[in-house]
Amino acid sequence: MKVYILGKMTGVPEFNAPAFREATSTLRKMGHEVFSPVEFDEADGFDHEDATGEQLSDEQYFGFLRRDLLRILEADVEAGVALDGWEESRGAALEVHVLRSLGRPIYRLVDNGFSQRLEEVKEPTRYQPPTDETCLETAARLVDGDRNANYGHPAEDFARTAGMWRSLFGWDVDEKRVALAMVCVKLSRLIQSPQHKDSVVDGPGYFRAYEAVLAHEGVAGFRDLS
Repeated sequence: MKVYILGKMTGVPEFNAPAFREATSTLRKMGHEVFSPVEFDEADGFDHEDATGEQLSDEQYFGFLRRDLLRILEADVEAGVALDGWEESRGAALEVHVLRSLGRPIYRLVDNGFSQRLEEVKEPTRYQPPTDETCLETAARLVDGDRNANYGHPAEDFARTAGMWRSLFGWDVDEKRVALAMVCVKLSRLIQSPQHKDSVVDGPGYFRAYEAVLAHEGVAGFRDLS
């Protein structure tokens, strides 16, 4: 099988070349035809051990990325093999997306102490592409758009939740308190994980939903969902 090795390189000592070389050797012993970006780099004269720092210039990075994607397509690679840490890599995330879009599976090497085998990777990447959208803009887009379409108006969604909480806990709770309780959940999560972007977005998102509930009740000065 033709396989392409993908993984995190930027920010890793020697651009993670030793891990790529080890995986290449193992996969070839297993009988696979292996394509590795580290070997592509070396063929192009790039020395991972002597490279200054662990970052590439934008020109270098985009050049290598274009080259690797073209190699994947030209070689008609049948699968990707992901190294540890691939989920955090922007380059690996794009390569996984391209391969999966072409119907090619992604595997990881698994060592049980006696032999090594390929196990399919089904989880998504955790890398989030950069955006100029602020957390407030993201929250408004989600609440006014996707989540409103998926869950219905917050007044209706939170009314269902409030009814469940009243039945389960015996609380005196309404739609507005559900929204405020969810803000508290997001604040609690940010205390534990201060850089968790979803919680940074969801906090103002629940305040936006709270505003929509007030507008739905006819309270003046608040805007309902568009």
